[in-house]
Amino acid sequence: MAQVADVALKNCGAFLYDCEIFKLVPSEDVANDPQFQYCKGWNDFSGMGISVAVGYDFLVGEYKIFMADNFHELRQVIESRDVVISFNGHHFDDELILANGIDLPKRKSYDLWKEIVNTQPPGNRFGFALDEMLKGNGIPLKTSSGAEAPKMAQRGEWARLINYCLGDVAKTVMILRLACNGMMKNPKTGGYLNIRKPWEVIQVEPGGALF
Repeated sequence: MAQVADVALKNCGAFLYDCEIFKLVPSEDVANDPQFQYCKGWNDFSGMGISVAVGYDFLVGEYKIFMADNFHELRQVIESRDVVISFNGHHFDDELILANGIDLPKRKSYDLWKEIVNTQPPGNRFGFALDEMLKGNGIPLKTSSGAEAPKMAQRGEWARLINYCLGDVAKTVMILRLACNGMMKNPKTGGYLNIRKPWEVIQVEPGGALF
């Protein structure tokens, strides 16, 4: 199953990624913890910073880790790939990398979460977060949360942080493979979700160049 999906994703030049932030986002309900640094809010993408990014490159079948010393390599990969995939990236990850110096054209950005929720009628588009998708498809849940990730970064818990982000990417790849093979389940009904595949959303010529 993975091989069938991966061949199609390789042929369209796909790269899947996820980012973790360095500064916490303040809450309206909870006072800031003085031991941590905070950005100004959910729209302060430049202030959030990026602690680590992890990607899976379908062209070479490898996971890749990006941090301060090789962040330029993430830019190079994104610039060289025809399809860049994320989970809720249109609302978060794409905006985050843009604010931190990486321009990802919308024409080659594919948001798996967006394609999932777009199968649902208005008012019924909740309940499709990554953990809910994992649970509904029999995949182990996330090991932590995005809210905890900046705490790990600021405490210098780099191994734990990298493993968390790597795990999220690996599990998102599993969901994507199921989706590309028509076997991804709706966590609320148990039925199969038929979504638009990356190569159906982003048209790529056989040679790899975008139309």
